[in-house]
Amino acid sequence: MIEKAEEECSSLISEAMENMDEILDAGASSDTGLRITEELSRQKQNLENGYSDTEQADISNPDKTAGSEIRERMVLEYVRKWMLQLPAEYSALFFDAMNAVWGYEEVLCAMAEGFWYERGMVSEKVSDISFFQTPVKKKNQKMTIAAYYRNIKNGGAQRVVANLCNIWASLKDENGDPRYNVILITNEEPDDQTDIPEFPLNPSVTRVCLPDRELYIKRKYRTIYDIWYKIIDTYQIDVIIDSLWIAPYTLWDLLCIKGHPRRPAFLMHCHSFTCLPYKFIGSDAKSLLYEYQLSDGVVVLSECDKTLVSRFTGHCRQIINPMTFAADHSDFDRREPHSIVWTARISEEKQPLDLIYMTDRVVKEIPDVKLYIVGDGSDKLLAQMQDMIANRGLEHNIILTGFSDNVAEYYKKTSIMVVTSEFEGYPLVIGEAMAYGLPVISYDLPWVSFIADGRGILTVEQNRPDLMATEVIRLLSDSSLREQLSRDAYAHIEDLSAIDIGKEWSDLITDVLEHQDALPVKQDALSILMKYSTRFQDAAKTELKSNMNLMRQKLQNSYREKSRLNEKLQQTYSEKSKLNQKLQQTYAEKSEINRKLQQTYAEKSEINRKLQQTYAEKSEITRKKEEQEKRIQQLEKELQQTKQQYDDLVSSRTYQTALKVKKIIHPFQDKKS
Repeated sequence: MIEKAEEECSSLISEAMENMDEILDAGASSDTGLRITEELSRQKQNLENGYSDTEQADISNPDKTAGSEIRERMVLEYVRKWMLQLPAEYSALFFDAMNAVWGYEEVLCAMAEGFWYERGMVSEKVSDISFFQTPVKKKNQKMTIAAYYRNIKNGGAQRVVANLCNIWASLKDENGDPRYNVILITNEEPDDQTDIPEFPLNPSVTRVCLPDRELYIKRKYRTIYDIWYKIIDTYQIDVIIDSLWIAPYTLWDLLCIKGHPRRPAFLMHCHSFTCLPYKFIGSDAKSLLYEYQLSDGVVVLSECDKTLVSRFTGHCRQIINPMTFAADHSDFDRREPHSIVWTARISEEKQPLDLIYMTDRVVKEIPDVKLYIVGDGSDKLLAQMQDMIANRGLEHNIILTGFSDNVAEYYKKTSIMVVTSEFEGYPLVIGEAMAYGLPVISYDLPWVSFIADGRGILTVEQNRPDLMATEVIRLLSDSSLREQLSRDAYAHIEDLSAIDIGKEWSDLITDVLEHQDALPVKQDALSILMKYSTRFQDAAKTELKSNMNLMRQKLQNSYREKSRLNEKLQQTYSEKSKLNQKLQQTYAEKSEINRKLQQTYAEKSEINRKLQQTYAEKSEITRKKEEQEKRIQQLEKELQQTKQQYDDLVSSRTYQTALKVKKIIHPFQDKKS
């Protein structure tokens, strides 16, 4: 049944595409959108009429029927046509028609199934469609805002999300009532049993969980779509603040959320350097430019990032991350004199291996230096670090503390802090260290506002642990410089502490929901350069990807040919092995025959020997027989002579003489017999 339905579906889709092409070939007119919608409706009705009586379950998916499977396939075909073939003039009309006929859920899930890894193409395609442009106006009511991140433990971004939720939950309106209902959406359920605890939350914050996103991509995205809609409906969410700004599924969540009938606002919270996606292999940089445009607002952490993002959205704000520590003035006399602290998640972008190279140089000048590495993360990196420490004999100089929920302990007792990150957005560890008066030595991160300000911080070039070692030695050896940087750090933190972060977020949310205070998107030389250099870079990446795919295909063909030759070679080896086996068997049989032949020869030789011995014995017997015959002949002759003598005696003598003779002859007769 399914196979027959598939055949009929293919025929129906082919016919439908031809009819649609005829409408589009007729050219754009005032009623083109209506004609497209009517044609899609007619084709949908044909499909439903053809399969309404054949809703047989699909064996591979019990929740699906033959009709629903084919319906999804038809929508996917239309989405592909819209994405890849349709002229730009029909793009919005066709999209609106698909939504009107098939429903937004079917259209978005088909987009996710067919183009999950083509986010740059998808984001550009939908960026000018009015369906996604603005949220519904909402005034004079208590708002519900939801923050979304993977989890709230073991990381700077995680801590920021938890702290922001607490700030939003603590905000009051003019009557002293909570200004917002706050929802925290994570991919991990709260778990008190792990070694690494979650960052604390205000009790009024409601926790909601989305399942593991890696399991729900492409065709399976429909599950997440349904969960998002259920969350928005259940909690009546007005604003969703997504901190997973470079996750592969953020675009799909953005489109899902902005398509909900409630039309919640979507704010993107960028935790890191917004040029970072240019480092990635895929189309993340291009996709982000259009995601900025699709978002109702974007929050960045530096003036540098704001300069870029404001070219694509009118609601771009630079809002720093909330500080977790107030300034704590600690006397340097109470600190370990030659001590350093580094605190972060153990991961590649934090470049923790550089710490070992740095310390190896510092210890030559300051043998008693101590470096506390506070954090947990990649087991592979930790193992590498442990090996390097042991190989360089630095076990007494470098202490791997693991995760700590009391980092302040290390800020209070150490003399300086070092930062080796390749990139950061707004590293709270710098602010926290300076709140305790710690001077900071960091790899240069010129977009980071802490470093742009410069108070309390020294910088060296990226990937130069040797230069960092020089600065560490200088700072540990110069107490006056260290105390001056400490005073600067305190002043820096006091200025930042005066900023009302809750108010800045509240103002942005109000402006977005009431469509106020949106600045015009700048169209200057920088915006042109950013937009088109990004698009051209993406085109180059696409071409490179195409060439790589072609090379991969050629390589696969070569592998297949090599595999085929290997098969023949293996077959030849197998045949040769069989021949060798038969030859060995023949050699064995020949050897056995030779052995038996040698045995036969030996037996024959033994027989010949015995035969010769028999011949010798026979010859001896013959010789003895001849001797006996000769003796007998001699005795017979003597007997004849004796008989003759006897006869002579008988005739010539008397009887007595004869008797005597008889006595003489008698022994000879016995001997003869």
